[in-house]
Amino acid sequence: MALPEAAERASVRERLRRELGIGASDRVVIFAGHNFRRKGLVRLLEAMALPEAAAWQLIVAGKDFAGPYQRRAKLLGLSSRAQFLGPRPDVRQLYLAADVGALPTYYDPCSRVILEALSLGVPAITTRCDGSADAICDGETGFVVSPPDAPESAQQIAQALAQMPLRGPWKKCHKTRSHCVRDYPCAATRKK
Repeated sequence: MALPEAAERASVRERLRRELGIGASDRVVIFAGHNFRRKGLVRLLEAMALPEAAAWQLIVAGKDFAGPYQRRAKLLGLSSRAQFLGPRPDVRQLYLAADVGALPTYYDPCSRVILEALSLGVPAITTRCDGSADAICDGETGFVVSPPDAPESAQQIAQALAQMPLRGPWKKCHKTRSHCVRDYPCAATRKK
């Protein structure tokens, strides 16, 4: 899987953000996956409600019953900042439209979501309970935070979002891409 050229990234980013009603300069985190409970979506929503993450929009893509999470987002005051898209065939492009991928999972032997984000040059946030955390250079290509059942987890996620660069993917993530594809071949298998 070739790393998208800057022109492709910009084109996809602009098109999808327009389609989703997200501004060109808005900061976007993507949560992609199934089994929202095990993948820590509630903790991510709680983090998004903290002041450090107030500038971020959230895109949720994947197959699960979204109703309880939409209600939680509403209770947290995130209705205007969280979009639940359901399953989508264009998740790769959604990564390109995002500034960071996040999966604060309770457990995952090796999250493909995090590896895919990194392989596309998108920084990522996950927990120490995710085997793919080994692919993140903490503070350089993303952040590894406490498990979602830890009291400090939401705060750590919000602080990680606050430390993300203001524009585009981290240059270091592009260097990590070859490592992800070489050491984690599943990261390169999703079709365009």
